[in-house]
Order: sequence, then structure tokens, then C-alpha cells
Amino acid sequence: MDIKSCMAMKGNVYKCGDNTEYPHYACWNLVKSDKPDYHRPESFGQFVLE
Repeated sequence: MDIKSCMAMKGNVYKCGDNTEYPHYACWNLVKSDKPDYHRPESFGQFVLE
């Protein structure tokens, strides 16, 4: 992939702290799903590279 300035990409960012003293999870864009499913393009945001 040839990455260029001002290129837009879609995705999401996740943090999984399941093996910690206090298990926790977070994401940049809310994933609306009855079951946890982080592969939902409709929940992706847009990254614009500078």
C-alpha cells in the first residue's frame, strides 16, 4: 500500500485489559452490538493521515 499525506482510512482502536487486576475494555468508536464484535465496519471511524 502506498500511504500518502491526506489519505483517509477507516478503522477503530481498542484496548483490552482482560489480564489485569481490574479487567476493562475500551474503544474509540462505540460498537453497537448485542454480542461483543469488533469487526463491524459500520462502527469504524475515519483516520486522516497528515
